[in-house]
Amino acid sequence: MQSNFVFLQNDFPVLYQIGIIAEKYLYTDSNVCLIKLGMFGETVVNIMLQLDKISAPQTGSC
Repeated sequence: MQSNFVFLQNDFPVLYQIGIIAEKYLYTDSNVCLIKLGMFGETVVNIMLQLDKISAPQTGSC
């Protein structure tokens, strides 16, 4: 079965790899799957910031 993330393979290989791992663990380890999907979302945001030439927000201590 082909991955749902194959369309990302050429342009965004990092997202492709994270997506493949999330799919791999979907039914065997749902916690790992959710962690990888969180990483996927964070990576999407970082790529968007890079493409739009926006600096990432600075985190400060509260």
